[in-house]
Parts: sequence; structure tokens; C-alpha cells
Amino acid sequence: MEAYFDNSATTIVTDSVKDIVVKTMTEDFGNPSAMHMVGVKAEKYIKEAQENIAKILKVDPKEIFFTSGGTESNNMAIIGTAIGNKIITTSVEHSSVLATMKYLEEQGFEVIYLPVDRYGVVQMEALEKEMTEDTILVSTMYVNNEVGAIEPVGEIGQYIKKVNPSVVYHVDAIQAFGKLEIKPRRDNIDLLTVSGHKIHGPKGSGFIYIEKHKEHYTRHTRTVTRTDSNGKKHTETEVYYSWDHVWSDSRQVDNITFMGETFQYDAIDLPVERLNLDSISVGNRMNYIYEGHDDRYYYNVTPLKITGTIFTSLRDNTINNTSELYRDMNPQEVISHMESNETVYTVVFWIIWILLSGGLVVAFLYFDNKWLD
Repeated sequence: MEAYFDNSATTIVTDSVKDIVVKTMTEDFGNPSAMHMVGVKAEKYIKEAQENIAKILKVDPKEIFFTSGGTESNNMAIIGTAIGNKIITTSVEHSSVLATMKYLEEQGFEVIYLPVDRYGVVQMEALEKEMTEDTILVSTMYVNNEVGAIEPVGEIGQYIKKVNPSVVYHVDAIQAFGKLEIKPRRDNIDLLTVSGHKIHGPKGSGFIYIEKHKEHYTRHTRTVTRTDSNGKKHTETEVYYSWDHVWSDSRQVDNITFMGETFQYDAIDLPVERLNLDSISVGNRMNYIYEGHDDRYYYNVTPLKITGTIFTSLRDNTINNTSELYRDMNPQEVISHMESNETVYTVVFWIIWILLSGGLVVAFLYFDNKWLD
């Protein structure tokens, strides 16, 4: 009998996964971007996988992107973020991360490799020492692939965002996903990478979580040289502002209740205070932009169109809370409906009255009341 004890390196593909892979190769093999039914069926697999992963991570399915594996995911996360100078990582990262860092060093980037203790854990003091204004990215693994050390990603993420919210935090969770509870929003993780063959999936599969970002108003300075009317040049520092992506939040409601009736619609809550909206009508949708002191928000609202009649007694020109909404009915239909209900109520009333009266007569006769003589 042969025993396998190397699941940290790779895992066997489960029968359920194998069956789906074969089915998508032989039956539902269409291009998921196509509009025909074969393509639509293929797209359902992708959406279902995104939704399942998003439920585990407690994130938006639109923040999940599939790749060919952990190496591509790590390269995408690191190289895609490398717009700046200084990057911080650890000395015990996977080769797919270390090789990418070496490549960036060759391109002129400054890469700092944090040391670890004898248990393989990053020391926060080392990170605090190396964090500067030039830092653009911090990349650490969640669980070490050789010794199993669990890095303090929550503590690292909290510290990074406290010092500089614009610094991107990437976590290689290839050895952690499916084994530890991972919550990117809780731990301030911007990028999270996972490989499929580590969790009983096929080789050549993986995904990256990329947090959606909202825009932040940032102050910048630059040196400019101007020439005056006399031809003399003047060099001065100019201040300008830009909207930089630093964080995001997406909210949507499925329905709204109005006077006891529930209507489905898509909407995002608008801020109550300091509302400064520029509205643009786009078909039956309204797009709003809210600009605060430091942030800018985008809202998409679908106006709710209701056809019906409200039956109420007005008090101070206000609809009573006990009013009733008759959906998809005009006033005449409401009157007819109420009249038919009134007829039913009248018949029911007289039936109950006759039954009660008859019951009283029977009771008097049964007890042979003397006072009736």
C-alpha cells in the first residue's frame, strides 16, 4: 500500500472536479464571452466559481479573476503594482515571488527582504523600520510552503494601512486557502493569490483577488519652470491634486417596500449629509457623483416606476400610514374592487348575525327559561 504525504506540494484532483473539467471540455466547451447558448452555459461555470470563492472570502464576485496558477497570480499582483520605487517582501517567500522581485531589482526597483525569526515568522519591528514614503507594495505569504509558519497578515495589513493607506498589500495565500479562515477586508489585503492544484483542483488553474478601489483626492507637488514677459525663467513648486484609487465599497439592495408592497430594483444608498450631486439621465437610470472633502463616490440608481392607486384619507396633505396601495389598478377598478369586497363583507355579516341569533333561540329553549312564561 502506498501513502501520499505531500499535499502541500500538490493534491489529487477530486472526482467531482474531474467530471466538471471533462464536461466543460466535451459538452459545455463554448467561449464564455459568446452570446450563443453554448457560450452562456460555459459562462455559468465561471460565474458560479466566482460566487463560491467570494462567499468563502466574504468579498464581491467581481473581485475574483481566474489565472493559470499561483505563479501567474503572483506575477500579476507584483509586477502589476510596481509603479514606483520601493517594495518590501520577506526572505522566505516562494520562488515565484522571489524570482519576480529579482527581476524588478534588475529594472531599478529597490526591494527590501525582511528577515524572519527562527520559527519563520516576520518580525513587525523589521517592517516598521523599512516602511517609508517611497514604499508602494508589501508582499508576504500567509503560510510558508516549507516549514508551515503562519505570518501575522492581519497585524501587517493593519500597520500598513495605518502608516500609508495607499500602499498595496499582497498576500500569497496558496498554502493557506482552504485551511485557514481568510478575510481580505478584515486583514486589509488588497491582492490575494491562490493556486488550484493545492486544493484538489487541476494544474494550470488559480485565481487572484483584486480589491475594487474608490477614488481618493490626493495632494501632489511638482517643479515647473516658466518664462516671464522679459524672457527671464523662474522655477517654482506647483501644487496639484489628483483622484487616486485607494479603496472601494459596493452596496446594492434587491427590493424596496412601499406601503406594504415589495418592489425589486437596483440602487445604491446615497449619503444623507453634505450631498452635492450632479445627475445625468441615462435611459431609465440616473448616475450620481458625490464629491466629499477627500473622497468621490459614484452612485447608480434605477428609478422605481409604479402604476397603481392609493386609497387614503388625507390629513395635513399627507398620506396616512394605514393607506392601502392597489398595484396595477386605476381608480375605477379600485372602486369596483372595494364595492365587491363590501358586498362580500355584508353577506358574511348577515350570515354571522343569523347564526348567532339562531344559537341564542336554541339556547333559551334548551334551558327552558321560566322568565319567558
